[in-house]
Order: sequence, then C-alpha cells, then structure tokens
Amino acid sequence: MGCSSDKKGARRPSLSRYGLTRSSRKQLRLQEARRLMLSEDLDAAEAGYRVGYDDASHFNCEYKRHLGEPPMRDVGRMRELATAG
Repeated sequence: MGCSSDKKGARRPSLSRYGLTRSSRKQLRLQEARRLMLSEDLDAAEAGYRVGYDDASHFNCEYKRHLGEPPMRDVGRMRELATAG
C-alpha cells in the first residue's frame, strides 16, 4: 500500500505563513524529524508526532518516499557514518 495524500495522518503545519510551498514544508518537517531521532534518540513514531504526523505509518511512508529509506534505517546509517569518520 502506497502513501496516501498529505491530508491523511498529518496535522496542519504552521509554516504556510512563511510562504513556503507544501513540498518545502514537508522537507523541513522530515529533516526536523531526522534531527530529533539523531539528537534526542527518539523512535520514528515519536519524531513523526512531534513534527506533525498523527499516523506513524503515514510518517514512515512519507519519510521513505522523500529521504530514500525508512526512518530508523536512515538514522542507523547516519550514526554508522558518524562513528566511522
């Protein structure tokens, strides 16, 4: 099952007042979720919730679609790179 529209599982962000496009807002939210998982050691569901996703499955799907891999795999890879370099 693929990701559904942005309307399902995502609370409305307040970034629209800054003139950002929907795509830009989504990228910012996903990057912030990545930062939270790395710096605060949050799981994907909590990080997704903190950036506005009510549905963890929808967050995981959007994250993978936009950042290339599931959240925890991405964060694990980034941690490995940080310790190897």
